[in-house]
Amino acid sequence: MNTVTRPAAIAPLPVDRGSRRLSVTAGIGYLLSWLVGLLVFSSSTQVRSSGAQVLHSYTGHQSAVALQYVLTEGLPAMFLAAVVWTLARTIAARAARARQVVLAAGLAAAAVSLVQLTLGLWLSTGLVDERATSTAGAVFDVLTRLDGIKMLLIAMLAVAAARAIRRRDVQLPAWLAHLAAALAVMITLSAIGYLALDNTLAAAAWASLPCLLVFITATGITLHRRPTRQALRRSERYDPARSSG
Repeated sequence: MNTVTRPAAIAPLPVDRGSRRLSVTAGIGYLLSWLVGLLVFSSSTQVRSSGAQVLHSYTGHQSAVALQYVLTEGLPAMFLAAVVWTLARTIAARAARARQVVLAAGLAAAAVSLVQLTLGLWLSTGLVDERATSTAGAVFDVLTRLDGIKMLLIAMLAVAAARAIRRRDVQLPAWLAHLAAALAVMITLSAIGYLALDNTLAAAAWASLPCLLVFITATGITLHRRPTRQALRRSERYDPARSSG
């Protein structure tokens, strides 16, 4: 009698109701924070600016600029981390690589965003008042290149999420995989523009940002759903099957 062992499907980590509620709150909060942030002060994808141009643009608007950094870098960092944490916990353990990439890339992007918040507040509330032209220009360049790094991290997150969705390693709508793939392409183009200080490629951010907002918000909301019985059955461990011969 031969014993044949069939590979067991490994269930995702348990996600309690509180985590699911946090994910939907974070997803909606991410969207609202960004939308308000874009309204409090004018935004541009012009990535090549001198210190004098930065000071001229920010002078008289320091409070609005500081608030914009809070709303587009600070709060979104925390909301992104919450959504990514819940997403990673719901990815099946058999897709360990996807889970690790989602978690590492997402949390790293959130960390970069917090660094940007610190530099942005220094720029808007300190360097502008001090009329530190050269330092302001250098800090603005660092902020821009950090945006490029953050975009590449988000692209990695999007690729891993798209793969997990397509392989049914996470219970999310199939259309989110297509959106994640589109996001990865567009945000990579804009990342190149931000890293190279190329205004033409950086303009791709106007297309990648809406994709990012919809992807994070929709992911946070759909993660709030309870798994269906069919999905739970697929993820359960089952005993080895035996056959006689």
